Amino acid sequence: MKNSNINIGQEIEKIVKERGYSKAEYARKLGIKPQSVAYQFERVTIETDMLLKVCRVLEHDFFELYQGLLKQTNFDIKTKKAKVLVEVELSKDDMVKLKLKDRIINILENSE
Repeated sequence: MKNSNINIGQEIEKIVKERGYSKAEYARKLGIKPQSVAYQFERVTIETDMLLKVCRVLEHDFFELYQGLLKQTNFDIKTKKAKVLVEVELSKDDMVKLKLKDRIINILENSE
């Protein structure tokens, strides 16, 4: 499997700076130790739960970086239909920030 060439730590650091947060302030908002911030900025990968938390804190959708990669990939799809069951509990504000409604509609429209 090909690597994404996305350095998520650098992307997070860039948005933290754009938001004008100090490392200490960002750590406090995220609920992590200040010394963990530098480690996070150096990371090439991140757990999805932590990335979702970062998205909420910074009000930025980092998942869009990966979504673009999916659009560039040629999938060998043999079936016309798929059944997907997903249960996620998000606040209305989180759904708006992550543009989930638009994404779900887009997925459903393009899956036909």
